[in-house]
Amino acid sequence: MRTRLIIIATCLLIYMTSLVACAQNDTIKNDPQVLTPIAFKEQIEKHTVQLIDVRTPAEYESGHINGARLINFFDTTAFHSKIDRLDKTKPVYLYCRTGKRSHQAAIILRDKGFKHVYDLAGGYNNWLKYMKSKD
Repeated sequence: MRTRLIIIATCLLIYMTSLVACAQNDTIKNDPQVLTPIAFKEQIEKHTVQLIDVRTPAEYESGHINGARLINFFDTTAFHSKIDRLDKTKPVYLYCRTGKRSHQAAIILRDKGFKHVYDLAGGYNNWLKYMKSKD
């Protein structure tokens, strides 16, 4: 009887461990790649990319990265409509003010089948700090 309990407990432990490992694997696979401002800048200058600013129109008008297209994350209907028109085969580079909205947007893009999604660490605020430090 004791041997059976040990076998059952061992099987349960192995099963639970495999479930946790699978769940972690899915999370890692779906996480967007977060880039420092240096890496982000290098990538958008070297390659043909879809550069998306997910801030509000007022934030965009106060300053944005050259070449960025505004797709307001808070305007849900328009956001999804415009995202659906992007080319899923080309890399998408996202940013917002601090990185929170762009991270959420990046997950949405991954769920919609985009393969190459990149997020600016710290958002536009961090971008400005980096650009000022270069001067």
